[in-house]
Amino acid sequence: MKILSIVDSFKNSLTSLEISKLLQEEALKRNINLDYLPISDGGDGFLDVISFIIPGEFIKVSFTGFDGNLYEDSYYVANDIAYIEVARFIGLHLTNKIKKDPKSYGTISLGKVIKDVYQRGIRKIVVGLGGTATNDFGMGMLSELGFNFINDSKITLHMSPRKFNENTQVVVSDEFIYRDLNFTIISDVKNELFGLEGATYTFGPQKGIKNYELAHIETIGKDFSKKIINLGYNDTTKLLGAGAAGGLGFALTSVFKAKINSGINFILDLIDFDLLQNKYDIIITGEGKIDRQSLQGKVVFEIASRTLKNVVLICAINDLRIDEIPQSLNNIVKIESIVPKLASKEESLKNPQKYIRILAKKIFDEI
Repeated sequence: MKILSIVDSFKNSLTSLEISKLLQEEALKRNINLDYLPISDGGDGFLDVISFIIPGEFIKVSFTGFDGNLYEDSYYVANDIAYIEVARFIGLHLTNKIKKDPKSYGTISLGKVIKDVYQRGIRKIVVGLGGTATNDFGMGMLSELGFNFINDSKITLHMSPRKFNENTQVVVSDEFIYRDLNFTIISDVKNELFGLEGATYTFGPQKGIKNYELAHIETIGKDFSKKIINLGYNDTTKLLGAGAAGGLGFALTSVFKAKINSGINFILDLIDFDLLQNKYDIIITGEGKIDRQSLQGKVVFEIASRTLKNVVLICAINDLRIDEIPQSLNNIVKIESIVPKLASKEESLKNPQKYIRILAKKIFDEI
């Protein structure tokens, strides 16, 4: 029997690669042949997946965090394409030790990374969106790349929603030399830019935006997007995915005409999953939490829909009954979760490796 593990990361816990290695170790103890591939929808762990699949090199860059301190992280270059996992530079983890002020968070650091890529002569960039702390609609990134934001006749640096108002002028300077960049966005977020299901109202509260601030930030975003569109750039506010990463999807698709690809399908195509899966008897996939939202194009169900093999889902928390899964996915034979059968949520987060091993033992003993 041959098993393929292709499990997404468990948010705030283990990466895709860490989970897969634990599963393989437990399988080997039982003489079960298990291969693995890390997976990502474009968010956390995106570069782990790309570097696992395609030979290349990590490029280190320094950047200033939201707290004003200097940090260092990497993007990845392979075959003259730069792959950027934006969460590394503007991610929620960079806000853990500071007082949260989402209105002051900008995407400036991402702009610096893009400049570094450009200076190396690379023109194709694949951007994995997800896990960001920002909700600035891309204004910080654009301000770093040569868009001038003028308040009271002065250029405002380190742009963010806190510094933007209805009187702010947006001007494209001669320093905007990046028109020949070719962007591909990797994201499974299908939200438009505005509205109750847009960037701010859907994801803002998760980033620390107070309910009473949502309408104001939405207004800032609408004003900003109108000024970008009035400069002659595309109106992509209603494009599915424009609301990804706090509106970064809008800036990239409007100014750079970026193409949006489904994160999971981009990775599955990259590894030629349709051919690869034929080598295996069982597919194990999963993510931190499985619920009805997981049915909307998330990793686990995209994988299940692209194979006729038996599929076992694993997760930390399961809020989906097996009878809620569509008949078209009747190859999903079971859902195994950690909470609450094996551990409480708190226990699971304290020692995730232990409970992934216990979960793996349970699965392999029943095969």
